Amino acid sequence: MNRLLSRFPHRRIDAERIRDSLLSSAGLLARHVGGESVHPPQPKSVTEMAYGSPAWEVSTGADRYRRSIYTFSKRTAPFASFVTFDGPTGESCVARRDRSTTPLQALTLLNDQMFLEVARGLAEITLRRAGAESEPREIADRMFRRLLVRGPTIEELDAIVGFFESQQQHSEPWTLVARVLINTDEAITTP
Repeated sequence: MNRLLSRFPHRRIDAERIRDSLLSSAGLLARHVGGESVHPPQPKSVTEMAYGSPAWEVSTGADRYRRSIYTFSKRTAPFASFVTFDGPTGESCVARRDRSTTPLQALTLLNDQMFLEVARGLAEITLRRAGAESEPREIADRMFRRLLVRGPTIEELDAIVGFFESQQQHSEPWTLVARVLINTDEAITTP
């Protein structure tokens, strides 16, 4: 019986948990409890289209990385990343969230400023903890384990190191590797 249950399809985690888990993996999540709402980075066009064009002053310091439960919400302009990952808008109560898979979700994970900061943070903490003398295979292994909480297979490790070597012309090749790992299905799903 358990053998059959272990094959149950993975499901995407909630929008808020995606942000929190990625921030935690990157060592950026601020764990301060309580206080005022915060304004993580999001595209300016979201609030420009909202009723009254409210200002979205992006939070600085640790507030920028507070848990998603503290993210400011306005019904006419809900936080864009949460809406992309089927978060409720606040216009009505929902008993169960939709779970869709769209190309926009992948584009958000690759290009949204918030997730770019997460990728940079993941690369920095991995390099700092691995040490300057570490081989690319060790760094790739550490980054993979930090994000996906399991060891990579040999094929996965070879693919990651191969991608890293192909990105050497860029100033931050490990950040590019982190962006790819963040965009994997396994990073945003749970069994």
